[in-house]
Amino acid sequence: MPSRTPITVIIDDCGLVNTMFRHATTPQEKFVPAAFLRQFLEVAERYRIKGKFSLVPYPLCLGRIDQGIPGLPERDLREFLDLVQERIMPSWDLTPEILTHWWVWDLDNSVWIEERENDWSFRQSEETLTQYLCYALEILVNAGFSPNGITSPWDFGMQNEG
Repeated sequence: MPSRTPITVIIDDCGLVNTMFRHATTPQEKFVPAAFLRQFLEVAERYRIKGKFSLVPYPLCLGRIDQGIPGLPERDLREFLDLVQERIMPSWDLTPEILTHWWVWDLDNSVWIEERENDWSFRQSEETLTQYLCYALEILVNAGFSPNGITSPWDFGMQNEG
C-alpha cells in the first residue's frame, strides 16, 4: 500500500457572514451559502482532511450565531450550524475567532464600540480579556458546539500576552 501524506487545513473566520464584506476594498457578498461549506466538506471527507475550524460567534456585529443574524434566513443559519455540528465537530478542532472579527462588544453596557477588537485588546486587563473570550465561547456552546480553544484575529492581545 502506498504511503499517504497527512493533510491538515486551517479554516479561519468561518460562518455564513463573509468577513471580507467589511474588510475588503472591493464590493463583496454579505452572506456565504451553506452549500459552500457542504461542498468543501465533501472534498475534505473524500481526502480525509482535518484541521482547525474557527467560527466568528457574532460576525461583524450583525448578530449572534446562537440567536440569529438579521437578513439571513433562519433555515440557512440552521443548515450551516447543523453541518458544523454533524461534520466539523467530529474531526476538526473548533474555536471562536474571538467575538466579532470587527468592532468591540462592550459587555458591561451591551453596546458596540467602533474600535477594532485587536486595537482595543492592547489596553485591556487580563480580567476584561478573559470575560470577552468567555463570552465568545458561551455563544458557541449555546449554538451546540464544544469549542476546544480560541483563535485570535490579527494581533489580538499581542501587546499584553504576558
